[in-house]
Amino acid sequence: MKKLLALLLTLSLLTPAALAYAPAEKAAADKLFEQGLFYGTGEGYELDRALNRQEATALLVRLVGREAVALNGDYTATFSDVAPWATGYVGYAQRTGLAVGYDDTTFGAYDPVTPEQYLTFALRALGYSDAAGDFRWDDPWILAIHLGLADSKAEFSAPLTRGGAALISSRALDSAMKGTDTPLTEHLSLAEQVRQDAALTPQQIYRRAANAVFYLESFEADAPDTPSGEASGFFISPDGIAVTNYHALIDTAAAEITTRDGEVYPVLSILYGSTRDDIIIMQVGKTADSGRTVQAFPYLDLADPASARVGDPVYALGAPLGLRDTFTSGVLSSLSRSTGGREYLQTTAPISSGSSGGPLLDAYGKVLGVTSASYANGQNLNLVTSVNTVRTARYSAPGKPYFDYFKGAVYHLTADRPELTLTEGETQTVVVACDYPFSPTLQFENSDFFTISAEWGDWVDDTHVALRITGVNPGDAELSVRYSDVKSDAELTIRITVLPAQEETDPPPETGETA
Repeated sequence: MKKLLALLLTLSLLTPAALAYAPAEKAAADKLFEQGLFYGTGEGYELDRALNRQEATALLVRLVGREAVALNGDYTATFSDVAPWATGYVGYAQRTGLAVGYDDTTFGAYDPVTPEQYLTFALRALGYSDAAGDFRWDDPWILAIHLGLADSKAEFSAPLTRGGAALISSRALDSAMKGTDTPLTEHLSLAEQVRQDAALTPQQIYRRAANAVFYLESFEADAPDTPSGEASGFFISPDGIAVTNYHALIDTAAAEITTRDGEVYPVLSILYGSTRDDIIIMQVGKTADSGRTVQAFPYLDLADPASARVGDPVYALGAPLGLRDTFTSGVLSSLSRSTGGREYLQTTAPISSGSSGGPLLDAYGKVLGVTSASYANGQNLNLVTSVNTVRTARYSAPGKPYFDYFKGAVYHLTADRPELTLTEGETQTVVVACDYPFSPTLQFENSDFFTISAEWGDWVDDTHVALRITGVNPGDAELSVRYSDVKSDAELTIRITVLPAQEETDPPPETGETA
């Protein structure tokens, strides 16, 4: 039996690791990431890891707004210990006097950075010079504390972590350049990042959205420690209100999300659910498994789909096949695609199983819809639930506890003709109906193959499918129909009686009279 839609939900065994860093460091890293000044690694931000000198130099070059110049110019480090990826950064810092090595051949690229060294970098970014006597490179604390880059010497310890460097950098952005009232952030080439009314580059859209999109795992009651499904989702409020697809969570007992920094938070309750629109709005708890409490989650703004046009560039962000933080692009290929009794947007932006519940973003980084399904046998024929379903949803806290929301769901099976009489060789069609809100897989069991044969026909819609039954030999038989991919004890029994075929008789002789 073929389904028109492939619901995007698969199994995953991915598990996150908790990190140790201050909430202020995480907030600073988010701020820098959105501005393109701080990058993560394959393990997230790694805010608790010691920062080495070449990483610190790369962050410094970004902080002064010269990354493009450093990487696209002829800046090459003369030091022998610098990694290939960092040679442009170190070469630029070396030539401009922002950073120096231990000697002519050694930069100490992999040596951990001390708080004093990074504060020196930050002060230089603000226009202060240790060579001119503004501060001492080995003791920058007096000026750094005066400018608000540090609260005290005790705030940072050696070696400086990536989180500590992010916090110092964030404070530097808000500090005035030497001899001016203008903060450093206004001196950077970040106009496109801060303009809300201008279309953004794909890189800017990704940086704005990435921290608000999460990986979602669901669990069943009989296996609470083993993930049974995976999907994606995104925050629409700093209070932890989030969106995903209904089919991503249906019939599960618990769920948790993993944010981009690796923290794991529980889904506490369901505020709104619509099987018709395939949307769930849920409340995520603010205390992570690690014990850390977040004050506010990054979140996405909702677009007005009325302004969307076919051909507009769009971007999908989620965890297809469990590959978290995957960013793809395409165009809107239809504004109204009706299938399975639902209306969708259609896009060429690639999505796969596990993308369910992620956002489809417009050229301004706002949410146009929720990635939901695809045509199983097509290429880049992907379906998105319009964000209007979220904009118009009526919901309020605290909602219904997660476990209770899906608990005890029962799905039924019925037939338009539960009893059927056939003759040998005759075929008739019974329409089987189910009230599961999405296209399920049904199976039948034939009690007597010598009496009848049966085969599935086409789905009329998401809840009605044809079952063709043929009489083989005289007798009585039953077909038992069940769900095969839905947790339900529902069973439909169709009773069939097959009668012998009527024997053909010779026609009566023709008679007639003459006129």
